[in-house]
Amino acid sequence: MENQNNNFEKTNIALKFEKLSKNFNNNKILKNLNFEVKKGEFHGFIGSNGAGKTTTFRCLLGFYPDFTGNILINGISNRDVKQSRKFIGYIPEIATFPKKINVIEYLELMARFSNIPEKNAKEIVQKWLDYFEISDELRTKNGNNLSSGQKKKILLIQALISEPEILILDEPAANLDPIARKNLFDTLKKLNNEGKTIFISSHILAELEQYVDSITIIEKGTIITSDALSKLKEKQDFNYLLTTNNNSEALKILKENFKTTNFKEQNNILYINCEANEWNQILNLIIKNNLEIIKAEQFKQKLDDIYFKNISNN
Repeated sequence: MENQNNNFEKTNIALKFEKLSKNFNNNKILKNLNFEVKKGEFHGFIGSNGAGKTTTFRCLLGFYPDFTGNILINGISNRDVKQSRKFIGYIPEIATFPKKINVIEYLELMARFSNIPEKNAKEIVQKWLDYFEISDELRTKNGNNLSSGQKKKILLIQALISEPEILILDEPAANLDPIARKNLFDTLKKLNNEGKTIFISSHILAELEQYVDSITIIEKGTIITSDALSKLKEKQDFNYLLTTNNNSEALKILKENFKTTNFKEQNNILYINCEANEWNQILNLIIKNNLEIIKAEQFKQKLDDIYFKNISNN
């Protein structure tokens, strides 16, 4: 165990999944997953319903211990629950609280379950309630009577009480209104900037894109891709978009004059892959042939473009 802790000190990998597989009733739900989350990253775990995201989380958290392969948390096997579990805090999708105690009592109870002495528990709970700006009025309410956004804050505090390095969130924005979602993601980014590693699943790709450093895409229990978002954005088939008053004629002219350039027409848009100087030549040629340019712009992939392209390719 001492050697594992020494490995932890040397590794820059917060979470590592090696050949992770999980079966239910002879159905292979996870199929040889291999990916990692680096320390300090804000990492998005993306996939459709039933893709295997929640099953992966449950294997990681020890709810499904009978998987094959390995899951390492700061270099320590998650099967070593005592040593590995202290590094992670988990925020579930659905918030439920005991009915007869208030928010402060609940959080102090959770702190005691984490083996934090009573005096320290009160101080830690107070610190995080202040951090999340939970009012005195809300602190004395039962958690079930709070708004969805406030409930999510209480779950975050619960996860942070033991001062974990890694936060794991399964669809945390579900059932939150747009303002509460933004507040949640802003808070997570703040925690990330303060050194926390964030591993999060979410369906809201446009929102997720504003915060993540890296992503893993899973589909039908298989990892499709896993990389830094900036690198994935560089891997695009087309980098310019062009719309004219006669796209078919424009495409004909361009193919005749730029034989090594890649063109595609889709939904009344010409997709073009070329260098910047060649792009200027293309625009000049279109004008020279008396075609009207309706729209011409550089194309930069968004997270949903990356997701759907990878899914369609596989």
